[in-house]
Amino acid sequence: MRNGTLIKIDKNGTKYFEGIVPCDRCGGAGGSDAWRYTGWTCYKCGGTGTMFDSWVERTPEYEAKLAERREKMRLRKIEKLRATADERNKAFYKKNGFSEEGKAWVVVGETYSIKEELKAKGAKWSNLIGWHFDHEEEAYKCFELDIDEITYIGDDGTKWFNMYSEVVHYVKSRQEEYAPKSSSNYVGEIGDKVELRLTLVGEFYYETHITYRGETHWIYKFEDSDGNMYVWNTTSYPHIDKGNEYLIKATVKDHKEYKGVKETYLTRCRIAS
Repeated sequence: MRNGTLIKIDKNGTKYFEGIVPCDRCGGAGGSDAWRYTGWTCYKCGGTGTMFDSWVERTPEYEAKLAERREKMRLRKIEKLRATADERNKAFYKKNGFSEEGKAWVVVGETYSIKEELKAKGAKWSNLIGWHFDHEEEAYKCFELDIDEITYIGDDGTKWFNMYSEVVHYVKSRQEEYAPKSSSNYVGEIGDKVELRLTLVGEFYYETHITYRGETHWIYKFEDSDGNMYVWNTTSYPHIDKGNEYLIKATVKDHKEYKGVKETYLTRCRIAS
């Protein structure tokens, strides 16, 4: 119970008080070591440890009456919102790249290297589900996702996404289910010098800022005639074109698996032709 001066009592039995009370920011200490770099003193009470405040104390009966009134207002508001739930849900679908029926066609597989192509075709990016269309798209391998699989319905009839991690995990499992099975195998032993005829199937880059000048790293993905995948990470830009075949002399650097695909990592690559 806080100590203060009783100002009045209204017809509902509610008591109104005001008085000097301990500061609710510093707990009455006037300051804190946590603020020592900015002066230690509490800015709310000016270092006095106290502040002026006013408060009310209601009877249990009146508190229950107010709670009942608030609940009725909440239910009226929800009922009002339910009348426009369909309209708001359709806007939610559109905003997130789903069809009017709440369907999306999620692109399966590696999409980073074709993101500009997907964007030009009308696909939308989402951190939750990746690149997706609001219609069936035969040019890409996709799986159909119903928005009800990753949302819940609030009291007002509006749909909301489930927890971020839950949605991402669910979509990832669907991606893996529909992903084409790769025939890629590791090639050579680590340290082997190889000469390969490969087709460039993907390329992208990323920036690092270890030094003030920064550095651009290019990632090239190749495929041989047997379907084996190769990766070359370099800071040089060899001016090679996607879809073209090249004779490459290189050293096997590593073997790694990415999204279920076995990839042979190359280093010291030289484009022979």
